[in-house]
Amino acid sequence: MQNDLVVESWGVITAFLEPHGLLDRLGPPATAGDLAAAAEVAGPLPAELARWWSLTSGASLTLLPPGHVPYAVPAALSVRKSHVDVPVPGESAPAGTPRRVGWLPQWLPIASDGLFVDLRAGAARGCVGRATSSLAFGGPRWISVGAMLLAVADAIRDDHPVDGWKITADDSGVAWIR
Repeated sequence: MQNDLVVESWGVITAFLEPHGLLDRLGPPATAGDLAAAAEVAGPLPAELARWWSLTSGASLTLLPPGHVPYAVPAALSVRKSHVDVPVPGESAPAGTPRRVGWLPQWLPIASDGLFVDLRAGAARGCVGRATSSLAFGGPRWISVGAMLLAVADAIRDDHPVDGWKITADDSGVAWIR
């Protein structure tokens, strides 16, 4: 996926939010310092993640299906730190490999409720997954941040459900409904 997919998809998302007066609920773009801090902690960031964070860092809206709230870079790093305090085995498995328990240091949270980018080496590096409350991971939800944002943009543009969830918005916020 190209970085312009991130920009195009983000344009659809912001155009959807604007008539409801919700643009002020998006965080400001990440600073160069924020991105450098993330790369220092997590290693080189996938280009699509860095591009998305350079457009907005965090939100106070459930922008990602079925109700994930995007983190600002400092929040992502704080959540990651809270999860990696306990070392777990299996850190060398390739990106996208399912796990039954334990948060890996190569997982960088990007939104509430366990949504993360898998930064392990391998063909699936940069995929987006979700860790359950027990920190299990069944495999990637999207192949990249760009694919995730495209799914949201398609849900908006084409009224296309994402995993059975449809997006709606009004002046109070965004919701994903079945």
